[in-house]
Amino acid sequence: MVEDLSTGARRVPMRVGHLERGEVLEMLQAAYTAGQISHEEFEDRRQFCLRARYVDDLSGLISDLPGSDKWRKEEPCRLAPGENHCRGRS
Repeated sequence: MVEDLSTGARRVPMRVGHLERGEVLEMLQAAYTAGQISHEEFEDRRQFCLRARYVDDLSGLISDLPGSDKWRKEEPCRLAPGENHCRGRS
C-alpha cells in the first residue's frame, strides 16, 4: 500500500483482470492501426499490459492516446490510519 502523505491515509491499488487488460489492448491496437504508435512501442506496451496488476499500470499505458479519458476505472479507496479494509467492501 502507498501512504497518502497529505491525509495520512493509505491508498489501496485497484487490481485489474482480463476484462480491463483486454480493453486496454484494444485501445493500443487501435492506436497502432491509426499510426499513433510504432510497432515497437505497441509491442512494448502490449507486453506490459499483459503483466499489469493495477489500474495505474494500465492507465499509464494509454494516458497519451486519444480516448484514454473514456477508460476510467474506479478510484482506489483510501484507508484511514488503523483501518484494514475499504468501507462498503470486504
